[in-house]
Amino acid sequence: MELIEFLSNPENYSESAKNFKIIQTHISFVFLLDEYVYKIKKPVNFGFLDFTTLDKRRYYCEKEIELNKRLAKGIYMGVVPISKVKDGFEFSDKNPLEYAVKMKRLPENLLLSNLIEEGVKENVLKRIADKLADFHKTAETNKKILLMGDPERFRINTDENFAQTEKYRGVTISEKKHEFIKNRVEEFYKKYGECFKIRIKQRKIKDCHGDLRMEHICVLPEDIVVFDCIEFNERFRYHDILNDIAFLTIEMDYRGFNKEKDVVEKVWFEEVEEELDEKVINLYLFYLSYRSFVRAKVTSFLLDDPYVDPEEKEKIKDRAREFFELSEKYISAIA
Repeated sequence: MELIEFLSNPENYSESAKNFKIIQTHISFVFLLDEYVYKIKKPVNFGFLDFTTLDKRRYYCEKEIELNKRLAKGIYMGVVPISKVKDGFEFSDKNPLEYAVKMKRLPENLLLSNLIEEGVKENVLKRIADKLADFHKTAETNKKILLMGDPERFRINTDENFAQTEKYRGVTISEKKHEFIKNRVEEFYKKYGECFKIRIKQRKIKDCHGDLRMEHICVLPEDIVVFDCIEFNERFRYHDILNDIAFLTIEMDYRGFNKEKDVVEKVWFEEVEEELDEKVINLYLFYLSYRSFVRAKVTSFLLDDPYVDPEEKEKIKDRAREFFELSEKYISAIA
């Protein structure tokens, strides 16, 4: 907590911090200065990620910078050591006890999550869809990556979801709804398992972004910057490009921006040359349900986070319930 207090004081930074802001997720603290951002990883272990040692946190900080160069060139600046000294803490490598990712601060008003509230223009949505489609068409794939598209490999993700949300039955999801979604997912594997293998043959399983939220997309005049990809687990990044775009579109659906969602989907599907037959549509619905479930799960995790204000937890419960409902809606739509 002492380190968090140090990083939470804008006077402890050498850069200007008049518009200082702190963002907290289930896995990180993000400290926003005027022109720069410092991000540290919480020492947590959720099974699918493990940041419990300093070496691991440093490694994944370095990995975060490496991977995000693909869609956010020039934004990530480096890994900054934070040391314990006699009088407290300082940004140095004297005695590192933590590492932070340092990046340039992007204009908040140009983040898609904020732009969309103002009524984002169709040409902007098309630019975003084009950027993502170009990325997905050229993203790396190989034998190792393609194997992650196997239904038995992907089942690890869904099994993990259900296991890790058992404790939230009756809290953010009813037992009945949890069981219903679980059974529908099992039915999908039995009925459409061949779809996964077809996608492997089509080489649609690639090294993707893994976390395409609206707040991770910044619409600059000269470029679309997409940042904060998944660095901590290849299993969440090596997947079907349908699974990747689904994260963005469920976010739009969740917030009620269905017209905008339709534009992004139309352009993206055309650009990546997907044939929207019954199999592809049903697989896409499956991934939409999966993505919504993941959002519900990680939102529920915040209920167990000691850093989260107890008064905020009721809002967190509501948000998690809504994402679970979205997951149910999508899985119910599969023919």
